[in-house]
Amino acid sequence: MHVSTRVWTDGRSALVWHSSGRYSLDRDGDVVREGPWTPKILALNSVGEDVLEEDRSYEAAACYRDRIAEIRNATLHIGARSVPLNGDAEPIAWPRELFWREERAARWAASSTFVGPFSLTSSPFGLGVGAAGSGHVVVVRDEGEPWSARVPHAIRGRESPAMISTLPTADGAVITLCTMGARRRRAALVFAGANHVQRWPPTECALPVRQAPRLVCCGDQLLAAFGRRVLLFALPSLEEVASLELDHAVDDLCAVDGQVAIASHHSAYWARVEGTAIVVERAWDLLNEPLPQKGTVSWEPEREDGPTNVEAAVQKAEAWSARKGETFTLKLRLRSIGRPGTALRIEASGPAIEEGHVTFTHASSESFEATFETVDGALRAELADVPIPQGYKRPVTPKPKNDVQKERAKELLEASRLDLVLQGTANNNGRALLKLQIGGLEASPFRWTRPFLVEE
Repeated sequence: MHVSTRVWTDGRSALVWHSSGRYSLDRDGDVVREGPWTPKILALNSVGEDVLEEDRSYEAAACYRDRIAEIRNATLHIGARSVPLNGDAEPIAWPRELFWREERAARWAASSTFVGPFSLTSSPFGLGVGAAGSGHVVVVRDEGEPWSARVPHAIRGRESPAMISTLPTADGAVITLCTMGARRRRAALVFAGANHVQRWPPTECALPVRQAPRLVCCGDQLLAAFGRRVLLFALPSLEEVASLELDHAVDDLCAVDGQVAIASHHSAYWARVEGTAIVVERAWDLLNEPLPQKGTVSWEPEREDGPTNVEAAVQKAEAWSARKGETFTLKLRLRSIGRPGTALRIEASGPAIEEGHVTFTHASSESFEATFETVDGALRAELADVPIPQGYKRPVTPKPKNDVQKERAKELLEASRLDLVLQGTANNNGRALLKLQIGGLEASPFRWTRPFLVEE
């Protein structure tokens, strides 16, 4: 979406693209400004870098799993995958009395042709397309066929959508429709999924919307910015959980692990979601913020730039053993050795498996879990959605020179690690070698072979 201000965060720092320059904001209050910046479409990857080509114009673009996604010639392109934007789509069960009364019935697209302007929205659950000219919406996920539907695209000619956007969620999608009427602008959210449709607000009302509302997933909840208001919703009920009113209309927001970065033309904010409240921790004046003195730019260690992958982190590993007939867990500490991404593949093999001493049932990391399956005599599991953080070179380069830099290096290295838990059962007594292979999908796994002891 083309807006005058954009914001990105990893939960520890934030980047703001603003007409006065590009800002780097630290939760401790430090600010660095580079400039100038000309407003344009941005597609930001997992480390806040714009992946679009400088000398190209884009109709609609976003970044999904660090790949460029764009709409071109009525087709959604995601890397080598192409999804044509055409075909019949059923009208969604649009709630009555939303933007129109019975005597002012809505108009629905009559053809299978998708008409822009298009919006393209990325979330951890997929890509969402909105076609304001024809009222089509589409959700594209990693697996399965795209889901498409139609929403009203005009109301008796008096009002027409200024923007239709679609945000994929875990169990469906949130559709935003913002109308441009002769006397007022209106906007609303509709959740659609699993034959369930829910709307917000519960009654017809005018909202202070300067542009299409901005939406972002926040765990299993939804954050939305309507004018100066930032609202937190439960999903799929769209029950309003918390709200925050700021001094100026919000241009953009971004959330990671409950940490929220918010930006308007005037200000930027650090906030956090805390229970039933959105709490602002810090604010910056983007129009009057003084430039930092020369030499105060934060020190940063070099990042790994290879494919997303992991290896065993330095750890004190306990002996691999279990009692016969009992379940056991292996807790493994991993560290990223490449670019950020998603997905871990785990394989267990060796005499301990082949001779029936142990078997593995589940693998988990954070809130993600997968079951093991037998493939060619080995046990395999894939955590397709588990996030792999950015890796940093070891030893740290450039070497930290003071306590502040050492603390910064410690924080980044800790953030580059992740925990993997393997769960299994011990079957037959004996001591045999167990071989684990763990890695990303695009690089060779690391191998870890140790004896596993099963005893009474």
